[in-house]
Amino acid sequence: MTQDRIDDRTVSHGLELAGIRIQLLNDFEHILTNHLGKTDLVESLFLQTMHTLGISKGMVYHEESDGMRLGTAVGCSSGVDGDLPGFFGHAPVLRMAIAGQRILTIPDSPAGKGRTDGILAAMTASRILIIP
Repeated sequence: MTQDRIDDRTVSHGLELAGIRIQLLNDFEHILTNHLGKTDLVESLFLQTMHTLGISKGMVYHEESDGMRLGTAVGCSSGVDGDLPGFFGHAPVLRMAIAGQRILTIPDSPAGKGRTDGILAAMTASRILIIP
């Protein structure tokens, strides 16, 4: 493959990412102008982001004084996906992401492979991002 083809693909990929970012910003602006409450805003942004990026499965958890509460769940059902409200018995991993205020990539997270295998199995996924 020549350098020109590699450069063309790099530029094309960059333009695609820029287009996605612009679309997300437009969607966010639309959502923000509707003056939603904080919970509604977070869930609306989440749903729009999932739709724009073509992600089929995801959840929003809200941190409350008495613990974590499941908000929106897309592509999941409690019958099929087990314990959604309790993050499949791995709530400490979710809390670790929130406390650290950084994205965790499972299985490559500092939580450790053994602690995250159950999450991957429950979600029938090979990779999961936890975004605080």
